Amino acid sequence: MSEVEVLVEGGEAEDRLRSLQDWLRADETLNGAVRARLAASGPAEAGAMGIGFDMLELMIGSGLSSGALAVSILQWRQAQRAARELTLRRGEVEVRIPVAAAAADGELVRRIVALLDGEDGDERRSA
Repeated sequence: MSEVEVLVEGGEAEDRLRSLQDWLRADETLNGAVRARLAASGPAEAGAMGIGFDMLELMIGSGLSSGALAVSILQWRQAQRAARELTLRRGEVEVRIPVAAAAADGELVRRIVALLDGEDGDERRSA
């Protein structure tokens, strides 16, 4: 089982991550092979009432098609009213999905699949 972190840029990160979590749970093409949980990427900010969740941790089963997960994430992003930059991170490798990226961007899907399949180098990638 591998782990991928999803981060959302901009405001309302926790609400957007909850929306993505619900989307992935409801996506029948993923067959429940993705477990997602909200997490905080760091300690609470000074003066905050509690920890804000700003990251979604995905635990991915070995039987899952990386392409199906990549497409599901991009479809969710396209369905949002206001697009935000997303970052997918696995270890030291990350793929940034800029606001202008389209769900049908073949190169972007290829990069996400490579990240999910562990075909990473030491370089950071962005779309």
